[in-house]
Amino acid sequence: MAGLDDPLSIFCLAIVGTFAVVYSIWDFHWFYARPILIAMLIFVWVTFFCGFLIHDIEIGAIISQGPF
Repeated sequence: MAGLDDPLSIFCLAIVGTFAVVYSIWDFHWFYARPILIAMLIFVWVTFFCGFLIHDIEIGAIISQGPF
């Protein structure tokens, strides 16, 4: 299983981030860029969130458990 710090994951994050920056600077309106950008951002961030959450659960160190 690939980790979130492997080159493929970081490359995917960099591509999505670059696309977001380019879209925010030039605001182009072709090829359904906005829905594609939103879907890519949601997919990447939810993937990273789930990956880190699963990792924390596996090692038994969930952040912000509170006093209970």
